[in-house]
Amino acid sequence: MIEIRGMQPDELEAVHRMLDRAFSGTPGSFFDRQAKNDPFLRPEDTRILLDNGKIVSSVRIYFRDIYCQNQTIRIGGIGDVGTDPDAQRKGYASRLMEDAISRIRQNR
Repeated sequence: MIEIRGMQPDELEAVHRMLDRAFSGTPGSFFDRQAKNDPFLRPEDTRILLDNGKIVSSVRIYFRDIYCQNQTIRIGGIGDVGTDPDAQRKGYASRLMEDAISRIRQNR
């Protein structure tokens, strides 16, 4: 069974372990520091895809408010898109990207 949802705070370590496997040249500590040092990042902004209860793919949405032409505009960026090597080529990241884009549009 496939489930897409926002990450729970207690799942952060599991997401970073998965990203460590997905990005073999980038240590999981990179993702730990990035998440812990971003005061704007909320757990639910990390979208995860579970396959039979196991986190196999994730994408992080970075929401920011910018000031442009005398107004504040809410924008969203996407990063840290990764899928466990054992779960690649199944369209999981594509499904998460669609979910992330939908969330960005909803949160303007």
